[in-house]
Amino acid sequence: MPALDGLRILDMTQWEAGTSCTQALVWLGADVVEGWMTEHTKFGVRNILAKAGVPAGPELDTCEVFEDPHLLARDFIKHVEHPVHGKVRLLGFPPRLSAREVPIQAAPLHGAHTDEVLRAELGPGDDELGDLRTRGVIR
Repeated sequence: MPALDGLRILDMTQWEAGTSCTQALVWLGADVVEGWMTEHTKFGVRNILAKAGVPAGPELDTCEVFEDPHLLARDFIKHVEHPVHGKVRLLGFPPRLSAREVPIQAAPLHGAHTDEVLRAELGPGDDELGDLRTRGVIR
């Protein structure tokens, strides 16, 4: 394939990780690979390698993840209503289950369950919780 001219496909599975593998890559032409990769965007490298039958994918930053066409097409980006920030985007649950969708919801606000947890664990009444809140012990 012309796009991969000058590059050799290597089976490195027999090499152990560590210095010897790194030295072998340098000896085998990692500088050639690096030079070739700097001529393309990470998406271009992915596309060229995919056409050659090499499984590869770019490392995405946070903004790129939320705009990734594949993740959008697979409905992996979810929109959730947050009580303070309004509509926010979250990543969906990675494993796909055939029988059900895993619900995605905004995280509770700080202190949202304080009264419920304290009542269940310690049993204080409304007056005692009010006193703790007034003294700044809880929110």
